[in-house]
Amino acid sequence: MQMQAPQHMQYCCTVCLQQYVAGYPVLCGLQAATADPNNTRPVVRLLGYLEAPPSDEAFAITTNPADTLWLVYKFEGLRPVSLMLDQIDLPEEPTGLQSMFMSKEVAIATAVKSRHKLLQTIARGVLQALSYCHQRGVAHCGLGPGSAVINSWSDKDVHQLLVKLDNFGLARLYPQPLEEPLAVSGAELAAFTGSSNSSQLISTDDTDAGLQRQADLQAAGLLLAEVFMIGAAAAGAQVLDVPALKRLLFDVFHEDISLFKEYCLQDPDDFGGFVDFMDVSNGAGWELLKLLLAGKKAAGEVVRASRFFAHDMTADSTAGQL
Repeated sequence: MQMQAPQHMQYCCTVCLQQYVAGYPVLCGLQAATADPNNTRPVVRLLGYLEAPPSDEAFAITTNPADTLWLVYKFEGLRPVSLMLDQIDLPEEPTGLQSMFMSKEVAIATAVKSRHKLLQTIARGVLQALSYCHQRGVAHCGLGPGSAVINSWSDKDVHQLLVKLDNFGLARLYPQPLEEPLAVSGAELAAFTGSSNSSQLISTDDTDAGLQRQADLQAAGLLLAEVFMIGAAAAGAQVLDVPALKRLLFDVFHEDISLFKEYCLQDPDDFGGFVDFMDVSNGAGWELLKLLLAGKKAAGEVVRASRFFAHDMTADSTAGQL
């Protein structure tokens, strides 16, 4: 990724925050490429940076021949969710010997359940990655379809799915965790925040940190709503993107999820699959969306306590009402 001159401030922020949240020193040039390749952290790993002439595409836009900064990331086959959503296929019906003993209806139902499992796994990965950042005192401040990256959109790859966060150019680092650092040792916490006392959480009421944490959770809710809409949609459905969802959920319905559901029910051709998915386990999807838009519960707490993640999406589902 190359950063033009107007983006240098975001570049510096990206380098610093990537260094904090990923736990690696960001080295000049490509020296970091041989460092310990830990793949467990749910953030994209920044290996280093270098100065080089701009690409032909960048020069055509800026006409500036000066060297530009290039960020060097570890290749993990990850792509932004925004690109994946443009290429998503319909749920994949079972193949092979097993499918020979299925009726068409059963095959379709099995495919839909597999897609639901994939969507659930993506949601868990996004919130766990956000929780990872918040536990280390980092608010992302730019979460969206372009900053969440995954390695596959295939239902068959659900058990190998990687979900990570990227684009920390607008992120903020605070001196204390934004949520209870359950998975962070005292030494690691001290390295990130300067304090090993996990009880010194930043107030999440009216402080800047609290408002940024809430904004991150709301952004996660909008991102997942778009993922759910597109992932569960039928062929030819016209769905809503994050800006449209934001206008509806905040400006029109004022976070009233029941009104949003009524709106979706009026257009079954476009939103029928989305409503069916959100209705699983007595409306667990609607409950999850409501929790995230309220932005009061920490991301990790939502993952641990929400019925949405407790339900096996491949089992028989029970629809519910709000």
